[in-house]
Amino acid sequence: EMLWIDHGLGGLTAAALELVDPSERELAVLYRELALRGELCGYEAVERFYEIGTPAALEETETFLLAQGGAGGA
Repeated sequence: EMLWIDHGLGGLTAAALELVDPSERELAVLYRELALRGELCGYEAVERFYEIGTPAALEETETFLLAQGGAGGA
């Protein structure tokens, strides 16, 4: 019954990266700090999101791109 999925692309400035300890490995810690400062925003995508995390997903994405006239297989 999931309504949301966390996916996408993040763009960060060097100054934003300095808000957390350099040893921090959890992106959520940085995002929380940015949110508390009112410096985090998002965009709700309403189109299908294609990912390439598995061979099946890669094939599905490639099929979609080829149908759109985009780059495809080697």
